[in-house]
Amino acid sequence: PDKRISPRGIAVATRAYESAAFVLPVAASLEAAIRGFGVPGNFRVVPNPVDVGCFRPAAVEPVPPPLRLVTTGRLEFVKRIDLVIAAAAQLARDGLATHLTVIGDGALRDELERQASAELGEGNYEFAGWCDSDAIAARLQESHVFVSASQIENLPVAVIEALACGLPVVATRVGGVPELLQDRPHARLAERDDIVALTAAVAGIAARLPSREERVRDAAVAADRYSLDAVGRSEEHTSELQSH
Repeated sequence: PDKRISPRGIAVATRAYESAAFVLPVAASLEAAIRGFGVPGNFRVVPNPVDVGCFRPAAVEPVPPPLRLVTTGRLEFVKRIDLVIAAAAQLARDGLATHLTVIGDGALRDELERQASAELGEGNYEFAGWCDSDAIAARLQESHVFVSASQIENLPVAVIEALACGLPVVATRVGGVPELLQDRPHARLAERDDIVALTAAVAGIAARLPSREERVRDAAVAADRYSLDAVGRSEEHTSELQSH
């Protein structure tokens, strides 16, 4: 998105892509971005898959209030975890009891923990650090809403994992995220770097959280599109790729 690709880099990509049998971007938006640099290729969109044996809906109804928000990612500025914290704090000031779980680690962890302590108060947040897939899935399953405020994405696996667990998702309108969330009844998009829009989107989801039955249905849609088997069997690309 920042267009920081040198003419030499574009020339190298052009040679590499022209010699490849296929070029496999993970999202239509990424293909369009590549083509926007004038780089040719035999493109086939193959989305990121997730393990739906691990990432699946909880076996019980979502836990009762407070509203449990969760976000996953590197603790770097581009992920804008600071906006997720600020949104959670605003919801709390508006009278909606809120708890935030942050999964991931990075250079900004100390700064973000100080922000959470000041704005949310002790006991209303958790910084879980790096977690394995099972631990991430467990925290997703016990949460109410997944929130991503990232400035730049392609087709984020973290969002797909949340969808596979049946979570409602609020995310910024970047990269392939709109492709992931189109036609999803329990999803909202917000413009990047817009704390007001992000907070309003979370509040809109919180006003009517899905039941476990609805979460199971939403998860099934995600599994049909993004499970390892579904991506591997996709008729849009498999037959032609196998011929090579």
